[in-house]
Amino acid sequence: MESTSTLDGPAPPARSDNITVMAHLVYLMYALPTGITALLGLVVAYACRGQARGSYLDSHFRWQIRTFWVVLAVGLLVGAVAIAVVGGMVHLFQNSTAGILFTVGVGYLFLCLFLLLSLWFLYRTIKGWYFLFKEREI
Repeated sequence: MESTSTLDGPAPPARSDNITVMAHLVYLMYALPTGITALLGLVVAYACRGQARGSYLDSHFRWQIRTFWVVLAVGLLVGAVAIAVVGGMVHLFQNSTAGILFTVGVGYLFLCLFLLLSLWFLYRTIKGWYFLFKEREI
């Protein structure tokens, strides 16, 4: 009969269990509301992706990596357009009360776009985490 423990204690978990924990960790880091945790999650996803090849976990690491890069790209694009548009409008309408109010409204629109992007990021995080708990590909 094979023993599942060593003299020092229980045997270490199987490699796939460690990779599964790392996939959960990435989703946790994405769920936290800071950019640095998402960046750390991206690094972990890239580091673990090779060990997950051929398993359902590979799809999760790919999902996590794509989610990060799409959110970053869209966020930078919306941010650049917002700065250009709102900045130009402030300069154009600097002496007009109605123009300033219109500029604030446009700024609010861009803020709503960032909120939608954040909700999409959260949706992908929750959906991926749900499939990971079910041990299914995403």
